[in-house]
Amino acid sequence: MNFILKISGSLSFRLMIMFMVGGYALTELMQVALRAKVGDQIEQNTFRDAMFYFDLLVDGGSGRIDEELATLVANERGFDILLVRGESMWSVGEPIILRHFDFNAVDQDEIPAPILRGGRRANDSFRTLEKAWHNGRFLVRTQSRGYNFILGFRPNIADQVQLWSIVSLIGLLALLFLTTRWLFKPLENISDVVFKIGKGNFRSRTNIKRNDELGVLGAEINQMADDIEGMLEAKRDLFLAISHELRTPVTRARVAVELIEDDVQREAVAADMKEMDSLISDLAEAESMLTRHSTLNREPQSISQLIIAELNEYFVDSGIASPEPSNDDYVLLDGMRIRLLLRNLLKNALRHTDLKQKRPTVSAAVGKEGLILEVKDSGEGIDAQHLGRVTEAFYRPDASRQRKTGGFGLGLYLCRNIVAAHRGTMTIESEPDKGTSVTVNIPHKVVIEDEDT
Repeated sequence: MNFILKISGSLSFRLMIMFMVGGYALTELMQVALRAKVGDQIEQNTFRDAMFYFDLLVDGGSGRIDEELATLVANERGFDILLVRGESMWSVGEPIILRHFDFNAVDQDEIPAPILRGGRRANDSFRTLEKAWHNGRFLVRTQSRGYNFILGFRPNIADQVQLWSIVSLIGLLALLFLTTRWLFKPLENISDVVFKIGKGNFRSRTNIKRNDELGVLGAEINQMADDIEGMLEAKRDLFLAISHELRTPVTRARVAVELIEDDVQREAVAADMKEMDSLISDLAEAESMLTRHSTLNREPQSISQLIIAELNEYFVDSGIASPEPSNDDYVLLDGMRIRLLLRNLLKNALRHTDLKQKRPTVSAAVGKEGLILEVKDSGEGIDAQHLGRVTEAFYRPDASRQRKTGGFGLGLYLCRNIVAAHRGTMTIESEPDKGTSVTVNIPHKVVIEDEDT
């Protein structure tokens, strides 16, 4: 049902319906024109056939009818033939009842030139030529050699016109379809670029080389992306400038803290200063990941060894199980920043998990497509209304922003930027009261040959 609604609401589908209706109407008009054209051609051919077969069937000297030949011609060509001479009458094929027909004289310009020339050369082979249409049958009458000769023919105009109409309609629809595809092909590029911009890739641009409305739209989207990227660059520059400017007074404050005589007060202030310094470092690192001049120190790294090193250094007492070391899980990574990614993900998982029930887990696998890293917890989860924004800077689902329920809202933002710098993707899935799963995909697997081989 959703597929039908999607198709019926698409611009291409509506255009195709419009073209099909227009094509059908055009085909009907074409059929009228074809009927007239085919009818004219049938009349011309029948005029020639009438004069030819009259001369063939009726002997010029004796005036006798070759009945055997007339019957053969009628059966082979589908003709109805009637020859009347005085009181005598001979016919073959479908009966021709003269009182049912209203014959009209054929204009000279309708008669084929060969018939006119032949009639002038032999006066007794051509005197008059008349025509009539009746119930789909065309009849030609001529008078010569003492006979009224009537030739009837029932052409299958409908089949001929129908065939040409179907061929024309198919050709027309194919032409309209290809033309429509060409006209609206830039929409695919525009849709793809808009989707990427919506996902945060502000460097994506349209490549429409046309001067029509869609080309103008593509250029305006590129300009919009340039403006947005410029504003984000300005914001990052501001964050970086603030971060660097804050480092000096924070460093001086940490030195001054050591002069406090009260041990309890000194340790409390020192902890606050350490957390502030960590905040400044995370903010500077997160913003530097997305600047135009950011560089990664990519080297072949074993993801299992990076996880083990991080757990041994920062999460010894967490109870999180370490993976088995492997020599087949090397990926082109900035090891320092991937460890920072792991650190933030594991801190979040531990903060939101009841360690009395179940420990968070970390797992990694490397395949043909690259690295798949997953950190999973069984905590309180994240409501759907917050799930799309938890990777924004300083955003926290907890509106009260209590220290015990979370940090400053930079952890997942930093993780997202590290993954983006590696040209990867990060997916967060969560259900309230069931837990949260963060999956990171990073390409570029590296094959490390065994030194023993």
